[in-house]
Amino acid sequence: MAADRQAEIEDLQRELADTRMQLEVLREELHRAELQNRNEARELQLEARVAQVEAARRQEENDRLREENRLLRQLMEEEEIHHQERARALDRLLDEQAVTMMVLRRQLEDSNARQN
Repeated sequence: MAADRQAEIEDLQRELADTRMQLEVLREELHRAELQNRNEARELQLEARVAQVEAARRQEENDRLREENRLLRQLMEEEEIHHQERARALDRLLDEQAVTMMVLRRQLEDSNARQN
């Protein structure tokens, strides 16, 4: 009976040793999984930060382009006003020249009529 009891104790000790080894293997797997999880979390945080920086850069670029577009529109409007003013000035000059030509024709006609 003592031999049976000893054999049972030895079996239980082997089983306990196997269980401890399995536990150690599981702990190592858990440790590796935790490290991998932390690394993946860091990578995701880095990717998120890169995405935030890129989004901020694009927003700044959009803002710059909007401002540039606004300034170009303003410049075009100012140029349009300038061209309209210039066109009106040229129209007035043409009108004045037409009047001058009419006056000169009448003077020429009057001069020709007096000479005849």
